[in-house]
Amino acid sequence: MLVSLIFSITHASLSLNKQLSLLSENLLKEKIISTNIFCSISTYSRINVRRWRKNLMSRNTYTLKMLPQTEQNERDERLPLTFPPKILVLSLVKGIRIAFYLIKKVC
Repeated sequence: MLVSLIFSITHASLSLNKQLSLLSENLLKEKIISTNIFCSISTYSRINVRRWRKNLMSRNTYTLKMLPQTEQNERDERLPLTFPPKILVLSLVKGIRIAFYLIKKVC
C-alpha cells in the first residue's frame, strides 16, 4: 500500500512538471508573438508617418515659394505637424495584417 501511494505521488508530480513545462513554452510563444505584433505595427506606422511628413514638407516648400512673405507666415502657422487619423488607422490595419501573417508563420 505504501508503495502504491509513493508511485501515485511520483506519477502526479511528473505529470505536473510536464504540464508546467508545456505551459511555460506556450507562454514564451505568446510573448514572442505579441512582441512581433507590436514591433510590426509600430514599425509600419513610423514608416508611414515619415513618408507622410516628407510628402507634406515637400508640398509645403513648393507652395511657400509661390506665396508672398506675409502669406507664408500665415501658412506656416496653419500647417499640421501631426499625421491625420486616416493614415494612422491604415497603418494599424496593415500592421495587424503583418502580425497575423507572422502568427500563421509561427504556428
